[in-house]
Amino acid sequence: MISETSQVFTECASERGLMTFAAGAYASEDWYQEQHPYAWHLTMSCTVIADHVAEYLGKRLTLADDSAEFAGGSQQGKTRKFGTYIPDIETYLSCNDRTIEILEKDYGVTERSQRITYALDISRFAEQAQRAILQFKADGVTTIILAADPFSVQFLTAAAREQEYSPEWIIIGSAAVDTDNFGRSYDQESVDGHIFGVSQLPQDELLMGPDGEAGRLYEKLTGETIRGGTTGSLNSVITLFNFLQAAGPDLTPENVAAGAQSLPVRGDDVLGVWSWHGDHTGREDAREVYWDADSEPSPRRPTGP
Repeated sequence: MISETSQVFTECASERGLMTFAAGAYASEDWYQEQHPYAWHLTMSCTVIADHVAEYLGKRLTLADDSAEFAGGSQQGKTRKFGTYIPDIETYLSCNDRTIEILEKDYGVTERSQRITYALDISRFAEQAQRAILQFKADGVTTIILAADPFSVQFLTAAAREQEYSPEWIIIGSAAVDTDNFGRSYDQESVDGHIFGVSQLPQDELLMGPDGEAGRLYEKLTGETIRGGTTGSLNSVITLFNFLQAAGPDLTPENVAAGAQSLPVRGDDVLGVWSWHGDHTGREDAREVYWDADSEPSPRRPTGP
């Protein structure tokens, strides 16, 4: 299957010898290893995200400059104290533990971070976000790491404005929090000039619009402009057919896995670097992003590890 499948669905499929190619988004690489050779995803595993986030926080926000210069109000300029908002899902928490361990070991960031978990129950998102903001503010958190869904970010940013609390907001590239469309839905007073971080995606229009890979291919084949509301699912289709071609004539899950991990590294300015060498998720790199409601988006994306 190439449509998004949950971890539970993927585990059931793996037990029955079925392959999934958009399996358990943001699961850890350990989880993918347990499902081998059946589960794959283009989206970066939370293990790799954890490593990227730790390096970003360590190098960009502690070693380079330890003050919360992008916060507002009474938080601005204080020594950064991190707080993470994250679902109470075991695999996500284990990856967050990995980030904290790397920060302590490699960058000496200790006793400056806390974690608030929440239930993935949309009926409780508003109430949980309000309670979290009260706690983050009371604990003097200057910098909130958004390991969350975009709807919770809407509630978090609105609650922060109501509490006259203006922290930095750190994007880690999870669950489309880093897309322009969702960025417009956050409380603008809270995030404009204050939200930044890492993203594994290109600009929205290069992924989903007429200037994206799917849009350009559609125009080449039909001579027409692709209809609005299309998605970036072409990338998943490309992944599937790359895997099938790499497997050769004897189409077994084991051969698909071996073929996938022998594919060459791919990299370009739009989609970044893809590689299946040594793990089960394709994306390898990220770009630094920030939200400025008045700026024009840049179409370029740096490549490299």
